[in-house]
Amino acid sequence: MSRVLYVPNVDELWHDDEMKLTFDTAIAGAQSNETFLFAWKEIIDERIPNLAYSKEFSDLHLIHFAEATQFEMKNELYQEPARRVRLREAVVQYLRMAYTYFSHPDLRLELKKKLWEVLELEKPNILITHGLGAVLAYEVLTELPTRVPTFITLGAPLGWAFILAELQQHLKIEDLVKPSMAERWFNIVCPSDFLTKATKISSKSFGPGAEDISVINHDQASLQIYGPNSMLGYLKSRSVRTLVGKHWLAT
Repeated sequence: MSRVLYVPNVDELWHDDEMKLTFDTAIAGAQSNETFLFAWKEIIDERIPNLAYSKEFSDLHLIHFAEATQFEMKNELYQEPARRVRLREAVVQYLRMAYTYFSHPDLRLELKKKLWEVLELEKPNILITHGLGAVLAYEVLTELPTRVPTFITLGAPLGWAFILAELQQHLKIEDLVKPSMAERWFNIVCPSDFLTKATKISSKSFGPGAEDISVINHDQASLQIYGPNSMLGYLKSRSVRTLVGKHWLAT
């Protein structure tokens, strides 16, 4: 029996039939499969029901809001005023989520332990992650003894300087590399995705060991808050579906 575990961005829930259907369609190459969701938003909401701004978050927000603004100025997709507004909203929401994860060490440890337990219990053939879910999974695969044949990151914010600095400080390593517990790592990026900033991690931040694949996110023209970082948009990509099917059957 083939298994896939999905670790979403922290604010995503398996909230409707479209998400489940799209996810299942992306892995349609398997004759027999099971899919599982690690819904860590529920854990965070239980521990920290009201995500409040703080002095540290405000400073972080200003620095990385400037980074996102520079990115949007270079990208044709964000030349329309309405899209600029949605980008700024998305950056603020993303930074709030990231700061919540990094600034609560007990919660961070609990989330990693729970994900590790799920990995050990379900033993997935493929681990698919999105957004900050990729950061959580990277830490688990680097720190804890578990094995995943294929690790896929969709729209991961691994190109942001403060994410890299936080990982280096927390993991106490100077150079970030492919997690030793992942046999293969594929990083999927969309050139207009503000969270990835089109960063190819194999050639920049993480050194060798990861294979970058550039795709067009099918929701990139949408005015939804995440647009080109949409999980559904990434999963609708033929390249992603082919990749998942290939490594599903090869596992």
